[in-house]
Amino acid sequence: MTMKKISATVLSFFVFALSICLQAQSAATASVAADAEASWAERLLTGRDVLASSHSLSTKPLLVTPNLEKGKEAVYYDVDVTGCQQLWLTAGYGGDGNGGDHTCWVDPVFTRADGTTVSGLDLPMLVNSVQWQRLFVNSNFRREPISIGGKIHQEGWWAHSLSYLCLKLDGQFKSFRVGVGADKAWNAGKYMHFEIHAALPQDKVAGIFAQSLAQDFPVEERWLRQDLGVQDGGHAALFASGLTAVAVADLVTAQAKRLGMPGQDYRQRLAAMPKNDKREDLAALLAFYHDVRRAATIIDDADKSFELARKSLAFVEKSRALPAEAAALAALTARAAALPERPDGSWPQLLSDLKALRRRIILSHPLLDFTDLLINKQPPTTYSHQCDQYLGRHSRSGPGLVVLRNWKSAAPEAVELLKDKLPTGSVAHPDLSYDGKKILFSYCDHSVENRAHRRYFIWEINSDGTGLRQLTGTANDAREGEGGRDTVLVEDFDPCYLPDGNIVFVSTRCQAFGRCHHRRYNPSYLLYLMNGDGGGIRLLSFGEANEWDPSVLPDGRIIFSRWDYINRHDTFYQSLWTIRPDGTNTAHYYGNYTINPCMLAEARAIPDSRQVVCTAMAHHSYTAGSIIALDPSQGEDGPKPITRLTPETRFPETEGWPEGVFCTPWPLSEDLVLAAYTPEKLAMQGKVQSAHAYGIVLIDSLGGREEIYRDPAMSSVSPMPLQPRPEPVLLSSTLPPPLDEQGQTRPGLLYIQNAALGRMDFGAPIKALRVNSIIGQPTPSVPHRGAVRQEIVKRVEGTVPVNPDGSAFFHVPSGVPIQLQALDEQGMAVMTMRSFIFTQPGETLSCIGCHEDRALTPPPRSGNAGAPRALTPSVNHDYPGGFSYLRSVQPIFDRHCISCHGLGQAQPDLRGTPVERPVPDYPGWPGTVRVATSYNELINRPGMVKIAQRNVETAVSKPRDYFAHAGKLMPFLLQGHCPALLADKDAVATLITWLDLNAQYHGDYSFARREDISADPAGEKALRDAVRERFGEAWAAQPYACLVNVANPAQSRVLMAALPAAVGGWGQVAAAAGAFTGRDDPTWLHFRALVEQSMAPYEPPAADGTCKQSKCICGSCWVPAQQMK
Repeated sequence: MTMKKISATVLSFFVFALSICLQAQSAATASVAADAEASWAERLLTGRDVLASSHSLSTKPLLVTPNLEKGKEAVYYDVDVTGCQQLWLTAGYGGDGNGGDHTCWVDPVFTRADGTTVSGLDLPMLVNSVQWQRLFVNSNFRREPISIGGKIHQEGWWAHSLSYLCLKLDGQFKSFRVGVGADKAWNAGKYMHFEIHAALPQDKVAGIFAQSLAQDFPVEERWLRQDLGVQDGGHAALFASGLTAVAVADLVTAQAKRLGMPGQDYRQRLAAMPKNDKREDLAALLAFYHDVRRAATIIDDADKSFELARKSLAFVEKSRALPAEAAALAALTARAAALPERPDGSWPQLLSDLKALRRRIILSHPLLDFTDLLINKQPPTTYSHQCDQYLGRHSRSGPGLVVLRNWKSAAPEAVELLKDKLPTGSVAHPDLSYDGKKILFSYCDHSVENRAHRRYFIWEINSDGTGLRQLTGTANDAREGEGGRDTVLVEDFDPCYLPDGNIVFVSTRCQAFGRCHHRRYNPSYLLYLMNGDGGGIRLLSFGEANEWDPSVLPDGRIIFSRWDYINRHDTFYQSLWTIRPDGTNTAHYYGNYTINPCMLAEARAIPDSRQVVCTAMAHHSYTAGSIIALDPSQGEDGPKPITRLTPETRFPETEGWPEGVFCTPWPLSEDLVLAAYTPEKLAMQGKVQSAHAYGIVLIDSLGGREEIYRDPAMSSVSPMPLQPRPEPVLLSSTLPPPLDEQGQTRPGLLYIQNAALGRMDFGAPIKALRVNSIIGQPTPSVPHRGAVRQEIVKRVEGTVPVNPDGSAFFHVPSGVPIQLQALDEQGMAVMTMRSFIFTQPGETLSCIGCHEDRALTPPPRSGNAGAPRALTPSVNHDYPGGFSYLRSVQPIFDRHCISCHGLGQAQPDLRGTPVERPVPDYPGWPGTVRVATSYNELINRPGMVKIAQRNVETAVSKPRDYFAHAGKLMPFLLQGHCPALLADKDAVATLITWLDLNAQYHGDYSFARREDISADPAGEKALRDAVRERFGEAWAAQPYACLVNVANPAQSRVLMAALPAAVGGWGQVAAAAGAFTGRDDPTWLHFRALVEQSMAPYEPPAADGTCKQSKCICGSCWVPAQQMK
């Protein structure tokens, strides 16, 4: 009998069978279901009541506080609430964006007309909406007492802005007194504000209730989305319909029609129900909708279950015969056909038997013929963000590594490998050796009391539970940071066995931070390599943001996730890359120009396939989402290479926030993947997934999602069959020793076949390449670098000419991230890499062109390229660190421009006088950056300087889209506005370089910048006296910045203008007017000393990268004392 005939037959009997099914439920189960249904209806009706009662009320606030400064004690307010039926408490951003606003309402007291009082915590809360984390009562989100400005408050609500709390008053109170402020956990921004309303706009109220219902009732949210035809916001759509009896009755009618003949009973019962909008009648209609919708879901499940069982049998029988299971499926099909003649309630039992048979069938596949399954019992972390979630400070404790013996059985034996071997802690990211005998994992010791000091290190254990040993973080581990910095607590995680016995892992040893975390402690971490015993640790990848999830492809390459956001949007570009085990030949694998999915993680090679499986996840959430397969032969970007293995789960963030998500996939084939799954809605940043969220499932290409194991008290993730697996190809290193014969680090070599070859026509010949190194952010909190928010600092290493055939072969600094810019004959960037490359010492890296299709085969080096060239150093950048505007550009304006533009009347003002430039739309401290007046004037003039501003950059680079070519400044100067400047080729090149570096102002992240040096009053007076005596009063009266360049004293105008051009000066003062004779002129040397003495004492930045201030402002000064503990 066909499936359609079975469905048609059983449908006619369904109403009776369903009633038997419900009667057969245990009393406890039925009670829970009824309670949930009633709770859902009651919450909907409460929202409707609030909307109705406030429909005609004024939304004018009863209280709006000024912007209150964080860190101060709570401020108390008294509000008249006479006649209020409900009261809305709102916490807002305070005008500086959402930057760590841990807003609180404390000591809330309501007073009646007779003088009696009631704590606000004793009143019913009708609804709450909290943007980050959730509502906490009498504690902050860390379960600590609420502390505002150093004072503890025993009673109150912790509700991070933007938040809304609605209390039920019923008109019984006269006044309300409450304190407001920021809990001690605030970490960014400076201000917040609070409002109190008797009513909010109707659409706002409906939205708050809808969001709350969608979060707490995900099943009903999914039903409503389907039934109301919306992709998101099922409850919002129901409120928009008016939530009337007619609207709910229409929902029931539609579901009854889906049921066919059995639906007739529902239609008859609906016809007899009142259709008015009284509360009790509407509650009955909502409960009735819930019943009929559940009935329709069961029917859908029955159809799908039979079809899935049939397909599963056919699939498995391609590999082995299953005669017993085939006979059992035939018998169940016959039972289904006979059910209408046997009204004995056997339909629920048939469905149960059918699902058990389908499970037996799919688990009979030969790829599942192993006895033991390794899993990790570990709750999700307390912070849901792609980066923070990996840190020990956010971990929660769990049993960790568990072996499920006889894993297919109904009750597998769960053996805890680490029980009584390690203190209570957190285990993450296990990896299994190729012979199946050893397990690598990261472990965080929770006996460390201060959560901020907890961290992961890497351990190893035999799969039988013996041989536990610590590999990193031991007493022999120096935990040295890159560049001598000590700003990040060293943590190691994501270990992965390599075929040669070494281990690749991820670590914070790079001592850097992401640039978009608003002072939050959220360090970068990169790929590292170590020996199998934990020794020989070295940096493998030289990125500037984060990297994750290394695993090994069959061809021996390491595949991993990498975050790229150099002058591009900071959310969408976490793609897959590959690298050889020696750190050479880094190459894009998939997704660097793909924004959907938002991030690709947990990539693993599919056995006997060219594809990899990975998790399509969000940026602002956990590593969880939809499981996909990628076929690199179909391209390196876009949807074509993607096969959605779990199409029912939307790609998080870019397609919404799904309920029901997967993580930690372990592929067995293109058709079978083990993974972890939770039916919960994926938590956005700040929300926390429940401790028991995940269980282990088997995903199959037929649509099956077979639950393998679930612990009701603890999440289970990272399933791995405990069995040997094929070893990948062993890729030997071809690198020479990192140091040359003179003991110097070897540079890298870069060969480009055709610098003019790209994905689009550049429109001009490429004449040279500019090589910029990328400098990472060393501490959580740093001052701004210029007009661009979160800007990455760049240093110009030099330029190299391109050969007539388009090729170039040249040395580059090794061990640092490199950005290339393709230059035209004017030296202006035509195309700019918004990513980076790097070389190991002694590596030769080859590529086809600039922004070329990376599927093309990298070429051998052409004989036309000649011997490798050395880079030509950039002019006016002969100092360490990144490019500095005040050091390199301001001297040009001082020499050629300020006599008219600043000291004269011409505009813009190009003097170097410092001003505080606001950095708008960027929550966090500081809100300004000190820059020269010239910089501020040029940036502020519309179109004069075209910068790539944070998160408004174009998605894909195009020729001349930003920088020198795109702004008005260089065309204006090149047309001859200032002939003297135009004749100064070095000056023109320097201006172009500055513009091509995205108008970078500061070349570092330091809190101790030369650019910020102020004048010493006594020293300035002595200098002005000497200037007055030699050059006259007009010079002596000029602004200090027109005399002295504090960032580059040797280029100070008072020294250079009167120095003859023949000896490298500007030659702007005649001998009779006081010109110096040369740099050995005693008077010039005296003036040089006066310039130095005119500046306030300067203390260079600390060598370890911290601010070393008495009150730390960098966020890392605590690290050195904890590093070796």
